[in-house]
Amino acid sequence: MALEDPKISWEIKGNNIIVKAQKMAKYVCISMKGYNGKWSDNYFDLKAGEEKTISFEGKIAKPEIKIYSLYEVLKRY
Repeated sequence: MALEDPKISWEIKGNNIIVKAQKMAKYVCISMKGYNGKWSDNYFDLKAGEEKTISFEGKIAKPEIKIYSLYEVLKRY
């Protein structure tokens, strides 16, 4: 099965990140520069149109967030 670009989008609300994908996203990973805390979930699948809320501990003034899936990882190689 060929993976398509899931077109992942996200929004930050307090200590939550709401992640959404337009197409199936396998092994979604959230990475935040300069942050060493605990996520409520990471490395998960998102179905097309599905929305998932992930929470994190601590406060970050200006988060530099990257969210990617297996599609982006395979595209690099």
